[in-house]
Amino acid sequence: MIEQYISVRKAVAKQLLSEKDCVYAVFLLTIVLKKMQYDSKGGGHFNVNPDIVLIHKGGGEKVKVKLLGDDIPHEACNGKPDFDTEGFNPCFRAPESFLGRFSPSSDVYSLGMLLAYMLQRTYPYDINEQMAKTEILRVVKKEAPKLEISEPLQTIICKSISIKVGDRYKNAEEMGTALMDDLGLEKPKNFRCFSDSNKKKMSEGTNNMHETDDRHETLLSTKEPRLDVDMSVREGEGF
Repeated sequence: MIEQYISVRKAVAKQLLSEKDCVYAVFLLTIVLKKMQYDSKGGGHFNVNPDIVLIHKGGGEKVKVKLLGDDIPHEACNGKPDFDTEGFNPCFRAPESFLGRFSPSSDVYSLGMLLAYMLQRTYPYDINEQMAKTEILRVVKKEAPKLEISEPLQTIICKSISIKVGDRYKNAEEMGTALMDDLGLEKPKNFRCFSDSNKKKMSEGTNNMHETDDRHETLLSTKEPRLDVDMSVREGEGF
């Protein structure tokens, strides 16, 4: 049976998603973005929006997501991006990105905007995609976000879409960990995923030593982490 995915924009318009679905979908996206940050050595996607996030929900199943462009991460930059930003959705772009500054925290901002959009079926600011970029930037810098949702989601979203980079979660992993609390997922005492260095471990076999690369190792599961999240991850898995 072929699973049918639709864009988040269409899913929101059809009111197909519960609050828990929305939060879980964004949690899955944090896993994808964690991998992109690793693969780009500190970069990310930088254009997360409801048109390129695809979602599937079968009867009684947890939602599954796909992020278009997740195979082409961009490097972080501080003023001169080496990628075309013209087609980026301005309503989901972090304020600093309009100055050419992109970092993992820029993706956090996009995720916060996306989560608010999914939960409220509208933006948390009085903005729209037809507005000039300068006007969007003026509004988000001047106005407080309008959020009619429950705690602690308000706190998570407000932190994610803070104007100042230093006030946000520093990356998708940190935001994902916060979402784990809201979803009630168990946090292991000791976990890691995508270590910054390809640490090699030595394991003994029958009279042989075998090197193993733990780049994709996680202590959340004895199995390889499910990073292709068009398959739902198990509770607690991903970081």
